[in-house]
Amino acid sequence: MLNKERAADMYRLSAYFIVRTTTDLPLDLFLPMLFLLVVYFMAGLRLTADSFFLTIVFLCIVAAQGPGLAIGATLTDLKKATTLASVTVMAIMLLGRYFVKVSIPVKN
Repeated sequence: MLNKERAADMYRLSAYFIVRTTTDLPLDLFLPMLFLLVVYFMAGLRLTADSFFLTIVFLCIVAAQGPGLAIGATLTDLKKATTLASVTVMAIMLLGRYFVKVSIPVKN
């Protein structure tokens, strides 16, 4: 639909991007906050407001949407986009040491 509307010169691409980002923002913020709400208390993290709202998990979820949108905008073929996204996520997980056993010191 975007290609048809752009071909008809109905609006600029920047206008579409701004409107799409603005309308998706509430849902893009609500679902990560819901996820964070469940995980935060299950993990037994510090129960202060500043540590809750500035949690790295929330920031990572929101920041991860950027590469996803970039891959989706770059590759129009669903199979190629899915493959690239999977490889990208796996590389990030490997570099982020998700699969490496690390001892985390306990704070008393």
